[in-house]
Amino acid sequence: MQNTTELLCKTLQDDGKRFICFCGSIEQAEILGKDNCIHSKKEVKSIIHKFQSKEINSLYAIKMLAEGQNLEGIEAGIIGQLDGTERPFVQRNGRMLRAEFPEIYVFFFKNTKDEDYLQNVINTIPNEFLIQL
Repeated sequence: MQNTTELLCKTLQDDGKRFICFCGSIEQAEILGKDNCIHSKKEVKSIIHKFQSKEINSLYAIKMLAEGQNLEGIEAGIIGQLDGTERPFVQRNGRMLRAEFPEIYVFFFKNTKDEDYLQNVINTIPNEFLIQL
């Protein structure tokens, strides 16, 4: 999945999209986001300030930023790992649904618990807004 997520992030960057990528681990956030990653072991205020002031167009987070932060101009979002409950999914989507035409990408592995988690949350989204690849 790392390569797929990495490719999507690069595509969004190349398209000039402002986006947030919710990663499954600090390691994944570091690999994908480099200087734009946010986690408990980093000074996050300066990174968020760069995003808010449009110095950077991407943020990579694990659980941070899912709630309590008003991020400006997010056009797309990636959820790299689902949780077992609906609440984190709804909170993460809340960051991304403020755009006029939001794009939300959710990665999961078939025949795993992730597929079950996806079925739990996908019912909250009207079918006309879903494209499954």
